[in-house]
Amino acid sequence: MENERDQWYTNKQLFEKFEELWEQIKELQLEMRETRTLIRDYNGLRKEVAEVKAAQEREQGKESGNKNTWGYVFGGGGIGVAALTLLYNILKG
Repeated sequence: MENERDQWYTNKQLFEKFEELWEQIKELQLEMRETRTLIRDYNGLRKEVAEVKAAQEREQGKESGNKNTWGYVFGGGGIGVAALTLLYNILKG
């Protein structure tokens, strides 16, 4: 029976152990709160980056659309001039 008593902690020792554990729990809670904040900030940053990237892609699409439009205008004008020249040569000759 004495061996069993020797293995147990005293009330003071148990209280001190619980205090240590409580401090560790508080530290872990603080770290978890910081981690949640970092994750939330990271997710917000990812959302902002995605929005900026989408805006840039839309802007590039507008720019390339304008370039394509002018290409069609000049290409169509060139074909029109060539057709008129061919028609003129046929009628003249």
